[in-house]
This record gives sequence, C-alpha cells and structure tokens, in this order.
Amino acid sequence: MNYRIAGTAGLHPRRTLRLVQLIASKCDSRCDLGCLWALVASWCLCLSVWGCSSTVRTGRAHRADISTSLQEAPLVGTQEVIVRYRSTSEEPITTLVLTLTVPDGPGPFPVILLNHGSPRSAKSRRRKAAYPTATRWFLSRGFAVVIPNRRGYGGSDGPYAEGFGPCEAPNYLRAGKATAADIGVVLQWLATRPWVQRGQVVVAGASAGGWGALAVAGQPFQDVAGVINFAGGRGSPRDGFNCGPDQLVSASRIFGREARVPSLWLYSTNDPYFPPSLAQQMYRAFVSESRPSATFLMLPEFMENGHALLSSERGPSGWSKAVDEFLIGLFRPPESESDTRQ
Repeated sequence: MNYRIAGTAGLHPRRTLRLVQLIASKCDSRCDLGCLWALVASWCLCLSVWGCSSTVRTGRAHRADISTSLQEAPLVGTQEVIVRYRSTSEEPITTLVLTLTVPDGPGPFPVILLNHGSPRSAKSRRRKAAYPTATRWFLSRGFAVVIPNRRGYGGSDGPYAEGFGPCEAPNYLRAGKATAADIGVVLQWLATRPWVQRGQVVVAGASAGGWGALAVAGQPFQDVAGVINFAGGRGSPRDGFNCGPDQLVSASRIFGREARVPSLWLYSTNDPYFPPSLAQQMYRAFVSESRPSATFLMLPEFMENGHALLSSERGPSGWSKAVDEFLIGLFRPPESESDTRQ
C-alpha cells in the first residue's frame, strides 16, 4: 500500500552542487590560495542559486539556519541531517540532529515525523532516537521518515527544555508547547525541501513526543495533514503514578480546542505510564473541544510494556490496521461532483 499522490513539484538539476563536489575533490589534497578561492566561489554560487543553506521563519518567529548534506535531494537510504536555528540574533545557534530515511523513487514523498519520548533518566536522553521497525513500516507505504532529536536529546544542542515543573504543580501544557516548538523548527525546514509532498506531512510521536504532536495539531503548519499519538502524555516518574492526572486532562482539553487537523490516539491496556482510565479521560476532554475528527483506540495488552507501541519490533502488529485506515482517510482524493450524484 502506498499513499503517495503524484504532485507537480519536481527536483531541480544539481549542476551547481556537482561543481562544488568536483572542486572539493580536486582540493582535497591541496591547500593553496587559488584552490580555496575557487571552493568559496563555487559555494557562493550554490547558495545563491539553489539555497543549499536556507533561512526560514517558524511559528514562534525563530530564525532557523538550515544545513544539510550537499545533495539537493536526499539520498536513498538513511542519512543524518543538521538543522540550525536561533530564537533571536543575540542567542547562539542551536543544532538539532535528525535522522532521515527516504524510499526508492524520485519523490516528492509524503513525510512522517516520528518524535521520541522523554526518558525518566536524564542520562538516557543522550541516546539518539531510533525506530527501525516503524521506519520500515512507513517506508513500505511510500513515506520519507524523519526522526528528530529535540533540544537536550541525542546529540542535539541546547538545554533540556521540556520540563513540566515540580511534581506537586506540573505544567503539562507548557511542556507540550516546548516539545512542539522543536517539532515546528523541523516542519519549517521540511517546508523548504523540494522532495516533500506539500500538504502530506504527518506528525507522530510516542509518550512526550505524542503529547507534542497533539500540541502541533493546533499550530498553523500548512503541510501537516494529521497527527498520530502513540501513548502520549507527560508526568509519570514511576509506573502507575502520574504527578497530576487532572492537569493532564485539562491540558488535553486545551489542545483539543486548538486542534486544526485530525488525530489518531493509540494506547494499550497495560501501559504503566498512562493507564486506560487516564488515557480515556484525556481523549474525552480533547474531543469535547475539538472540531477536527479524533479517533481513539485502546489496544489489548501489548507484550510486557504497553507503552512501547512505537519502539517495539512487534508494534505494527497492534496498530498497523488503525494507522493504515487513518492515513487512507487523510490522503483519500476528494470526491468529484459526479461521484456524489445519485
């Protein structure tokens, strides 16, 4: 099954990029001034013509200086991408590290963002996010897969920005918005990429990443078609306990009020972070205020830890059908007038 709908956007020729590569290869073993000037001049030509490095505006008025590999289009397979941005001209540039995997073919592609959670251990935040099984699943359906590492995670710069405050008075709304801010930088970068199918970006995430995806659903990103929440939420420092379940429900209601795109909610009966009763309360609060559709699915007991829906190798066995149906609903071509006549 492939959800890609052919678009009009094509990939540009790479002559200026090839020029840079050619000069760089010639200069690899040389250090003379003429070679240096040639390399600088070719880079200036590349930047002026093709925009290898871009400056974009995010929803929070960040300046984002974008840097990728030399290729105009991504290589087939997996590569690391660096996104640099800063909130104001006085602040240092922050670097976000992404993993990008693209399917075969020329593109443009629909895109899925897989956003990681927030481990209970600060030490665990330094590991780069990876979802190999989920990545293969979405690749098989024609999606390019982007896995961002937000500030303070997996080699990205900046301090950890997603804290919700003391357990006695958690601010889950603020934490979700902080997660959404970094996702927003990545979405603005995707908006400048010619290999992205316009209007066909899906934001998904697990745990804190799913919570951030719900926050993104309320922001005006034109390319975002919908969000998928895999066991999303915040505030569980230990199994079976949440710092403020009422605050989690209240924040869900606000996210629902702000929502602009459809959402899919996936939880499991044996989730030690967000048990069924809490997950259902969050969903009911969300849909009580949401105008776009929101679908909730409580999956049966999943292995030993129902919170691992996105990260587990067996994850798709539980959510494949629901996600397929959600994506088909998002990308189904609109019915023509003749189709609606009786």
